[in-house]
Amino acid sequence: MREYYIENEKQAVRDHGFEFFYTGPLPPHTYGTKYHIHETIEFVYAAQGRLNISIDGQVSVLNKGDLALFRSRGIHSIISSDEPESGYYVLKIKPKLILDISPPKVSKNYALRFAVCTSSLRHLWRSEELVGTDILAGINKLIEESKKPDKHSDLSMLIAACSVILGILRTDNSETEDGTDKLVDNVYESLVYIHTHFAEQISAEEVAEKMNLSYSYFSRSFKKMTGKSFKEYLNITRTNRAEQLLVETDKSITEVALECGYNNVSHFIATYKKLKNKTPLSERKEK
Repeated sequence: MREYYIENEKQAVRDHGFEFFYTGPLPPHTYGTKYHIHETIEFVYAAQGRLNISIDGQVSVLNKGDLALFRSRGIHSIISSDEPESGYYVLKIKPKLILDISPPKVSKNYALRFAVCTSSLRHLWRSEELVGTDILAGINKLIEESKKPDKHSDLSMLIAACSVILGILRTDNSETEDGTDKLVDNVYESLVYIHTHFAEQISAEEVAEKMNLSYSYFSRSFKKMTGKSFKEYLNITRTNRAEQLLVETDKSITEVALECGYNNVSHFIATYKKLKNKTPLSERKEK
């Protein structure tokens, strides 16, 4: 049985913008966390054993000392392998924290780095790659402070979390082109709009008009930054939400379709089957 759920924001994240904790030890073939989705950016650092992780349908293996990044709003899960015991540290960061601590000119660029999933952006680091980096230094500091907290630990851990973010950004080798800042602003705002209004009848033309951009320029920019067309991204967002509703609720297929922005049930079923390789009814039967 596959179970998808929307994880509620914990008090630590609301208060500080981040949280850090350890999960384990896990016996073999045990879920650390089942399929779920949340607004926070999540880093998973394998401390012992071996983990099988899934992010947006892509499966990878984490060995001791490896690090994985789960983007904001990405469906993901963690399960232990056949090792006797496995365990991992989790760092969760609100995207808003990145916006708040970054210079205004680049804040949306930084936030977008952790909001989209494209082949050009790294989401997995092996242990040997982390040696001597800000990433590993930040993780080690987080571990140290979590084991022996004092009245200054919150500030120290915030600085360490920022060190991890900085290290990740420094591993990106993509060069900034002229006009990229404005392009990032446009795409970031459009992603926020999609995730806020996906249940409505929205289109690329409508969003482009709201941003005072031509449809062709907006479409090219969106595809360049996300690796997907506006329509593809919208359908992925809608069907991800539909998948959660099908598993978590008893709403009818028609109700789910309407709640996710599909006025035509036949179109919803066809789109769902194309993206999920199964029909909504098949998904429901797996509950």
